[in-house]
Amino acid sequence: MGCFCVSVAQTLSKTDRRFVRKAAENSLMEVKFGLLSGQNTNTPEVANGGLLTAAYHKQAMDTLRQLARKKNILLPITLSESEQSRYDKMTHLQGTKFDTRYVNYMIEVHARLVTLFAMEVKKGKDAELKTWASTTLVALKQHLQMWKDLQKGGKK
Repeated sequence: MGCFCVSVAQTLSKTDRRFVRKAAENSLMEVKFGLLSGQNTNTPEVANGGLLTAAYHKQAMDTLRQLARKKNILLPITLSESEQSRYDKMTHLQGTKFDTRYVNYMIEVHARLVTLFAMEVKKGKDAELKTWASTTLVALKQHLQMWKDLQKGGKK
């Protein structure tokens, strides 16, 4: 996996550097998995949720890329090995099996992301990253609720 770390990146706090890496990795994953949902589900709600999530995270990643460029940080450009492995397994699932795994995974991921972004808002040192995290956190909470609602509604 391509990673970051050059001159100005070293001036960012450890918390900010970790946050940028994790945010980028997760946005890449959300886009790739979201697009897969449009192909592997039979449920319009799951497909729509996945495509909405992919579109949002593509936009969020574009903004993060701009911030990273400004701060001389190289972002990962591929999924981590574990995420690629999970993605490869998910490509073989269809219909209800895919929906169940995907919806459950989106709940798990968004819960983790809400925690990560809230931590950046609270403990991050870089003002621009904190502002981006704060804005993005609102959408992440909405996505988490959307996936929980899909799960409860039996449309998984």
